[in-house]
Amino acid sequence: MLQMRGRYLLLFLGVQLVVMALLYREGYRKRVAYFLGIFCKGGTWTMPDGFPNASLLGDVYANLSLIARPPLPPEELPYCPETESYTFNRAKLLNVGFKEAMKDEDWDCIFFHDVDLIPEDDRNIYTCDQFPKHVAVAMDKFGYKLPYKTYFGGVSALSPEQYMKMNGFPNNYWGWGDGKASFRLVCASGAIPGVALSGMVISRPSIQYGRYRMIKHGHDKGNEQNPK
Repeated sequence: MLQMRGRYLLLFLGVQLVVMALLYREGYRKRVAYFLGIFCKGGTWTMPDGFPNASLLGDVYANLSLIARPPLPPEELPYCPETESYTFNRAKLLNVGFKEAMKDEDWDCIFFHDVDLIPEDDRNIYTCDQFPKHVAVAMDKFGYKLPYKTYFGGVSALSPEQYMKMNGFPNNYWGWGDGKASFRLVCASGAIPGVALSGMVISRPSIQYGRYRMIKHGHDKGNEQNPK
């Protein structure tokens, strides 16, 4: 009986030594942090191996854990959520998020991402382009096609230079309107005026890659649909 206990004790100590040895290896620690989905102070989720920085700005806090993991490319994902159940102004949240994100780091690419949208294809690379990039070109709620030519909502990416050239997003739309109305206010002549007037065009990935599924959820009390 004592011999059996001694064997179990030796086995237990052996396993502990192996685990400790693995944890001292940098690569193993990074993989453990990756699979546990560790969020750091301030809401930053740091990914291993020096992947490019990007910023994720969203307004549905509960869905963050679904998109801050694969199939998204492994990148750092700082985020700026809205506060409680007050009537929100989506564009203003995006503008505030941009300003706060730029205080933390000198980001070279900012993603404005509705967190109820889940990417379906990992070939949809999360990087900025030469021009303002509309990423969510095929959402299931719209039958996997653009609702209209100038749609820029859902998921979009801008470099800081492009954002400043556009002078940010319009602040005069309150309440929810399926995520596109705040962009409809700035659409004309086949392009967003802020983009058109600054000499830029909208960039989009292939409709085959830019596919998203929307998580079904209700709307908060006090956040009624804007009648306009």
